[in-house]
Amino acid sequence: MDGCLFVRSFDQLPENQPIWSPDKARVAASNLHRFQLRIETLTGQAFGDYDALHQWSINNPALFWAELAAFCELQLDTE
Repeated sequence: MDGCLFVRSFDQLPENQPIWSPDKARVAASNLHRFQLRIETLTGQAFGDYDALHQWSINNPALFWAELAAFCELQLDTE
């Protein structure tokens, strides 16, 4: 499998390294990427990575939760 790190025990894991990363096609097909594109279209901002989207969500919690609910087709009680 591409992107996978095979080890015999957890003692062999490199420190601070992911044990798996998705390829670009998998990322592009993910719901998280679709949500990111939705927010980019809404705000006119480009988020280069997850960390940038995460920071935006921290800075804009009301809009983030409203858009996440809409994206997931959830109805929220706002009272």
